[in-house]
This record gives sequence, C-alpha cells and structure tokens, in this order.
Amino acid sequence: VQRGCLAEVVAATGLGADELPVAVDGCGVPTWALPLERMALAFAGFEQLDGGAEVAAAMRAHPELIRGPLAADTLLMQELKGWTAKGGAEGLLCAAGPDGLGIAVKVEDGATRAVRSGVAELVSRLGFETGALGVVPIENAHGELVGELVVRR
Repeated sequence: VQRGCLAEVVAATGLGADELPVAVDGCGVPTWALPLERMALAFAGFEQLDGGAEVAAAMRAHPELIRGPLAADTLLMQELKGWTAKGGAEGLLCAAGPDGLGIAVKVEDGATRAVRSGVAELVSRLGFETGALGVVPIENAHGELVGELVVRR
C-alpha cells in the first residue's frame, strides 16, 4: 500500500521517489515532504487521478465533513463553488479551482488560526470573491467575540 501511495505522489508531483524525504504524520502514516509548488501542482491534477473526480465531488457536496464547519477548507469550498480544498497539519492548506488552478498555503509558524485569512487573501488576489472566509473571529475563554483576524493591505 505504501509503495502504491508513493507511486501516486511521484506521479502527481513530478518528483522522483529519491527526492521525497519521508516522515510520519500524527496518524502514524508515512508522509512525504514536498515543496509548496509541488503540493499545488498535485492538487491541481487531483481530479484526473483514478477516482479523484468522485472524491472531489463528495468533498464539495459535504465540505463540513472535511474538517468541521469553521475550518478554512470547509469555508473555502462553501464560498467558492467548484473548488476542492483540504487543510493539513501545521498551518497547511491545499486547494484546486474548477479551472485546474492549484494553490498551497503554509503559515510559517504552523499556527492554524491564520490559514483562513491567508488563503482568502491569496484567492482574492487571484480575482475570486471570498466572502466571510477571510474574517476569523477571535473569542475569549467565555466564547465572547473579542476581535477578528484579517489580512490588512
């Protein structure tokens, strides 16, 4: 199974197997370190993979099942019709638009709180309307709204 997964990653990224450092993710599954541009490339071609179109359609049909109702990937798929998105560990999010555009965003310090605003800023610079995606409410320990996180230009 792991060799099959490696073969798919190699095919999707255009990198050789010897160019992919291996680590273990939080679930105990081997994972490969990739440059952001290769992550974006892989996501852009996701629907062309065997079964990829079906998986992407299911993700778009039920985006709240990806990582929850307020997650950046969920909100991106709800705001931008035809997009597919999946967040990852340490402040990572990859997405693909219906036109084959792939993006990958990584928050440098790994914090997830800035992912939504960062992704919204990127896709808005690409000409897409992001709605509420870019405004991250900040609540105190009592659940009271005390501010918001947004990208300021």
